[in-house]
Amino acid sequence: MIVTGVNAVLRHQRRLNIKKGQFLAPWDAKNIIEKVETTKDEFIKSNNRSTSSDDWFCITERGTSFGYNTLVVDMISFQTIKSYGVSVIYDATHSIQVPGAAPGGKSTGGKPEYLEPLTKAAIAAGADGLFIECHPDPKKAKSDGPNALPLEHVGTLVRQVLEIRDVVNKQTQILQFPSQK
Repeated sequence: MIVTGVNAVLRHQRRLNIKKGQFLAPWDAKNIIEKVETTKDEFIKSNNRSTSSDDWFCITERGTSFGYNTLVVDMISFQTIKSYGVSVIYDATHSIQVPGAAPGGKSTGGKPEYLEPLTKAAIAAGADGLFIECHPDPKKAKSDGPNALPLEHVGTLVRQVLEIRDVVNKQTQILQFPSQK
């Protein structure tokens, strides 16, 4: 699947976003990246083409399984994945999802009260972008309604997140540790 998908993206000169599995550690994303890069190199050789950008694909982080139906986002994962040379997108919607938690246990529930603080934390921790499902009326959404951000709040959240990003980007790193040199 990954080879077919990557080839299709390259053929149509589009960007690729791969969601890291919730069973993978952040450092396992390196294997995904290497496979994508190898596939890209093979495509270029066999099709005598090049990609339009070095920043043509990213990894989405939604957290790691913790227990039976809980995901936990390790904020260190953003920097870990970025250290492999790709952008990282934070999946705010699915990181607060709780499978089977809706009344009756037949559909997905969630913890929407954490969408805003975790989104802000992810940007402060180094996420390059966001995936947030929005809906005018989340209770009427056909999918992921319990975790969707009401459309009327999107602008406010985006403005706040951009302010956080600007503050973080203005800062110089104060501490240098041996692994960062």
